[in-house]
Amino acid sequence: MLWEYIDSLSNASDIILKTFLALFLWETDANLYPILVFGVAYFAAIPIASLIGGALSNSVAPKIAMLSGIWMQVTQIILIILLANSLDTFLLIFIGIIGGLGKGFKNVAIRDIADQTRPHDNEAKYYAGKSIQYQLLNLFIPLACALIIGTGTSGYLVVFEIAIFILIAESFLTSLVQVQNLSTTFRLKEILTIPGTNPSKLTLIKGIFLEGLSEGVTLTIVPIITLVFVGSIINWGILNTALVLISILAGIVIGQIIDDINSKSLYAVGALIYASTCLFFISRYNFYILAIFLVARTLMFVIKNAGYYGSIDKIMSQDSNEAYLYSEYQFLIDLVTSVARLIPLVILILLNINIKDETIIRSVLIILGLIPLFTLSMLGRTSVFNKATRA
Repeated sequence: MLWEYIDSLSNASDIILKTFLALFLWETDANLYPILVFGVAYFAAIPIASLIGGALSNSVAPKIAMLSGIWMQVTQIILIILLANSLDTFLLIFIGIIGGLGKGFKNVAIRDIADQTRPHDNEAKYYAGKSIQYQLLNLFIPLACALIIGTGTSGYLVVFEIAIFILIAESFLTSLVQVQNLSTTFRLKEILTIPGTNPSKLTLIKGIFLEGLSEGVTLTIVPIITLVFVGSIINWGILNTALVLISILAGIVIGQIIDDINSKSLYAVGALIYASTCLFFISRYNFYILAIFLVARTLMFVIKNAGYYGSIDKIMSQDSNEAYLYSEYQFLIDLVTSVARLIPLVILILLNINIKDETIIRSVLIILGLIPLFTLSMLGRTSVFNKATRA
């Protein structure tokens, strides 16, 4: 039960950091360049921290890695508050690296602790439940933060201060949690050997890579595009709340019907709807098409949380040494995902993208919609999916 509270606080702080840091940088300068630079530094630092944090988690304790990550995130926010009026490129890179290190440390610790404290009999249903829990937080936090920002001159800084208090509470509860220390060395060579002890490791890497390409855009550019269309942070908060309500209802329905057998079919349906919606951008680029796209993306997020993440866990469970490679697999996921996330950001920086360049924005959103289809194709080649289909 204690870990569930910690997990909720961690999700709450992540929602604030992932959402409002990008919006803050945009409204400070109305330029995508600072966001892209920050994102490159942030994503590049995550696998480094996963590597260090994995070794720390294995040799000392997972909660030490978790506490390290939390306090790096606190440091990141404090620097943003103190230097809000003088964030040049160097500082953005520096703060992005600190934030990425914090996220990487937490990622590996969360996997270690969660795998020790949760059931594994139905991975898809577990992730569907987590999706509902996450969206319930998303229902209140962004709207409340948007109202705070929209009604005050220093609203963003107040929101960041709230995030610090959440992280401090998360740190306190983490210090109390009791988890087993695996007392093993970090098996870097084993996890990087392909296929190693997992016949589906290469397919796993390809699927994760494709999802990372998508996340490089959805975590940085899409929130800004939405804010520009709706015109104000309060309108953005209201739209986000409406989307979250849709996702909660979808999550409840999906949570009742999904299991490890039919998760592939649900993921396929979601991917087809998402891809079809993105093709609307070929003929139109306006708020109504964007709204349809956001609804489809919301539904895809719920389905992905169950179908995609559950499949990833099932593929990892094929490894005969998986029980001893929790940290190592998280490092592999973070490494491949971060490399993939960096690619679209670097390309957009080189193209000197402007939010008003409809051609590039349309192209990005269309490609974004096609990625889940390629991901499904990759993951569909594994024996996990094949066994599920035969069942």
